[in-house]
Parts: sequence; C-alpha cells; structure tokens
Amino acid sequence: MSMDFNIDGNTLATTAADAQIRIFDEKTKELVHTYKRAGWNTKGHSNRVFGCHFSRFDNNVLITGGWDRTICCWDIRTKKNIVQLFGPNICGDSITST
Repeated sequence: MSMDFNIDGNTLATTAADAQIRIFDEKTKELVHTYKRAGWNTKGHSNRVFGCHFSRFDNNVLITGGWDRTICCWDIRTKKNIVQLFGPNICGDSITST
C-alpha cells in the first residue's frame, strides 16, 4: 500500500493490506523484520495499513497509519511499537513528519 526509505536510504519500510509492516535492508535486499497484525492485547495494526513515513529526525523511527483508526510509531532498533494514537482513519499515503 505504501513504502518509504529512511533518511540515509539504507532501510526500506513497506505496508500492506494484510496489516503487516515489513522492514528491508536496502544494501542486502533482505527482509529484516515483519511487524505482524495486532491480535488480542497486542499493539499494532488490525486492518490495512495505507501510510508509512520515517522520521526526518531519527532514522530508526517509523510512523504508520491505516483503516483501523490507529497511528503507530515504531522503533526499528528494538522492533517495538513505542507510541500508539487512536482516532484518525488513514485512507491513503498521507503521513509525513514536520
């Protein structure tokens, strides 16, 4: 559904209709990590993820949003969801950092 490179161009994030976020190493072209669909009592997305954007201030922070009315902030070093905001319904690649 969307994709974004971090500032240095070494990491690629992709989002999909299966509610998963995949992180790739651009140099090796290998899948590094997959954030799975959220389940009962777990953080993450439970529906299509339409937007993703790496922070301009930190190469390791990824922001995602989708149909589940959730915006998630991920730390790709620790592979964890560090912040989750509920409310906005994202229906396109419309996430950016200022």
